[in-house]
Amino acid sequence: MIQQNEVSCLHVGTDETCFADLAALVDEPAEEQRIRNDRDLANLAGYLIHLRSDGRTLYCVKQVTNDWKTKKARSVINVVLRAHQLDLVDDRSFTIARTLDFVVLENDLLILNKKAFETLLSYKLEYANSFSALQGDNVFARQFTSMQPLIEHVGTNTMHLRRMAVIQQKAHYADPAYMARLRDINTQEGWNLQFDAAGRIVATEETMKVIMQVLLNHRLYSRLSLTTFDVPSTSAV
Repeated sequence: MIQQNEVSCLHVGTDETCFADLAALVDEPAEEQRIRNDRDLANLAGYLIHLRSDGRTLYCVKQVTNDWKTKKARSVINVVLRAHQLDLVDDRSFTIARTLDFVVLENDLLILNKKAFETLLSYKLEYANSFSALQGDNVFARQFTSMQPLIEHVGTNTMHLRRMAVIQQKAHYADPAYMARLRDINTQEGWNLQFDAAGRIVATEETMKVIMQVLLNHRLYSRLSLTTFDVPSTSAV
């Protein structure tokens, strides 16, 4: 998963999510999925609009929020102002939001609302599974004297789980030259990371932020200001 920063759009391949299961249902003949009455719209998690052009399909997904009209239909009365008088309206129509939470085109999924995306596709579970797999990676495990402090720090925090997924994707930890440079630069710059005699990271709660930043390659040096920064993303020039 490519993350530019915490407030921008995110991109992920659909093969990394369970979206294919949802698309398979949506692509079934419309007659088999037709809504019969407003009760079929009750308690929805979200809705999907698909647009077709030249054999390609764009899926647009929105999570239902508390202000969606059908969810409030039983607690409100619909009225309209006509000739300076309020009249009751029997039509229990629903509204479609002006914004989307994520869109899908072929194997590309663009996320505009990270929280809604993670809720609708249970993506936090994907992060958790990814972190479990990373813990079982012997190459990664060998970089630490003990991974327990890291496991406790990450816990079930979605942001930390997402960052660990990016660490797994970048796999800088698997590059001996990268890790050797990390040890040298840590000494030169005084980042206070601790290593044992075998060059393994001694993880502590106090150094956990730095550990994650350097494994993400998000601690960079500016040749202009001669200052080292923690950055939200890296883009090669």
